[in-house]
Amino acid sequence: MVGLIVDTDSRMTTRDGVPLAADVYRPADDACHPVLLHRTPYDRTNPTLVSALVADPVWLARRGYAVVVQDVRGRFGSGGEIDFFHQELDDGYDAVEWAAAQPWSDGNIGSYGSSYHAMTTFQAVAARPPHLRAALAMVGATDLAPTVRPGGLFELGFLATYALSHSVEALRRADLPGDERAAVLGRIATALADPVSAVTRLPLTGLDVLGDRAIAPFWSEWLDHEPGDPYWHRPTLAEHPDRVDVPLLQVVAFRDFMSSTAPDADVCATLVDIEPDGFAAGVSEGALRTRYRSGGVADWLAPGVVVELAVPLHQTAHTFRVGHRVRLEIAGANFPRLSRNLHTTVVPERGTEADAVIAEHTVHRPSRLVLHTVGRQLT
Repeated sequence: MVGLIVDTDSRMTTRDGVPLAADVYRPADDACHPVLLHRTPYDRTNPTLVSALVADPVWLARRGYAVVVQDVRGRFGSGGEIDFFHQELDDGYDAVEWAAAQPWSDGNIGSYGSSYHAMTTFQAVAARPPHLRAALAMVGATDLAPTVRPGGLFELGFLATYALSHSVEALRRADLPGDERAAVLGRIATALADPVSAVTRLPLTGLDVLGDRAIAPFWSEWLDHEPGDPYWHRPTLAEHPDRVDVPLLQVVAFRDFMSSTAPDADVCATLVDIEPDGFAAGVSEGALRTRYRSGGVADWLAPGVVVELAVPLHQTAHTFRVGHRVRLEIAGANFPRLSRNLHTTVVPERGTEADAVIAEHTVHRPSRLVLHTVGRQLT
């Protein structure tokens, strides 16, 4: 069996002078090898997050690959300040081309990952570096906007705990006295211990710890920019699928007619696979805040007037097996997973409880679920 070499803390420099740290796993020989690139915001030295999510770099290296596991900009061993997701276009390009130029590389680079790692992969593909040959992305988004604001709602529950977890690393890098650092860390721990209570406060810009731009700058940026703001319009595969040689996207969506007594409403949809024994397995979900349904920020509902809504569900690939049933669940909220709608013209994330009113929504027939499959469409 060929031995392995692990080059720890290998450094590259981005086009704007930021150092990025990586560990390189490779066969212990003098040959040139195809390279697999895995870029992470979760600490390249964490064995569980590096090895258990998609593939173990040691296992890959034993099969003849050189594997580069790199901390993204602004995280752990890498320099700079994190610009969540948006930085990965240029940095992904630079990382691919750096890997291609190394003496242990044969110039053929693949990128892989899941979750945020998948987003770094998608952005590397969108950047079109000359030496990128293949990519594997699992459970990740091609665009930040529908991840942070699905259908215009704010992805509150998940992103609050996610941002709190990220804030621990931001706190480590912050220039704070020891006692102040310890106090902030205690507040982060308190919020993570009871996340539901942590996210019930309004406005969301005032949430403890996350409201501090020095600790969680991207949280404030996400809340400051509504859907349609130029902030969200960056180069992505969602807008430019032609940047992929063979794009393969599985898209599902739900269309409904509804009316409301309020000027603004939320529609939350969940696609479910019902197995023969009655077990319900969630497949995909999506949401729409009606004020954003036409691409603007103030497309208000008229009381009692029926409108057609299209609720995009998250991209997925799934097989409904023989004997299974398809179920679609519709609700007017998914709090605390998603930010609540106050049913007024106030921006919900910036409003207070005093701005909230009770509303009644009515779903009108016919409604339809559209499932896209390879080569044909089922309705």
